[in-house]
Amino acid sequence: MKLLHVRPGELAPWVEQMIDFDMQLIRYYREHHGVNVLIRSTKIDKMGGLPRQAYYDGMHEITDDECLIVETDLPKQVRYWQILVGDDRFCTVDWVNRQSSLNDHQARTDTDGKLRAVISKRDPGVPNWLDKADYPWGVIQLRWFVASDHPDPVVTKVPFGEVRSHLPPDTPVVTPEERTVQLQDRREAALLRRIW
Repeated sequence: MKLLHVRPGELAPWVEQMIDFDMQLIRYYREHHGVNVLIRSTKIDKMGGLPRQAYYDGMHEITDDECLIVETDLPKQVRYWQILVGDDRFCTVDWVNRQSSLNDHQARTDTDGKLRAVISKRDPGVPNWLDKADYPWGVIQLRWFVASDHPDPVVTKVPFGEVRSHLPPDTPVVTPEERTVQLQDRREAALLRRIW
């Protein structure tokens, strides 16, 4: 059932179907992809994902004193890419008020040409922080759209206090004041976003 063709009286069943769909997808990722990994997903391809988009999906499950470092080469040519964290129902964590997603224009690429993003509850003070909020577990998704190749990301779990020792030495420090400005800019951009 497509949302555009739903009458008000059919809205409740549509919501129930979407919740059921997302919960089944979460179970599938946990059982077939595993935890704290990102694996190329063919399931979304079969369900009707964008035909020229490569999806990588997995689950994150870390404590407040741990973080995940997602490291990947970037495609030689790509029109767009994005990485995000979601909750335990496949909803993106509040992307307006939290830095829970990054795209190719928002993220910082390291001097070796790689993307390194850090998933954690607490701000590690790095540019590519993905805020998982208070969710002990949830979804990780990375997408390459119209890409010449599809590099496979590597996910490494490390203690929160050791995150910098697993990143390049020239990784900038993002101060709390800089993060506040960054999040204010994010909110403003969301408010100015064109909604069809």
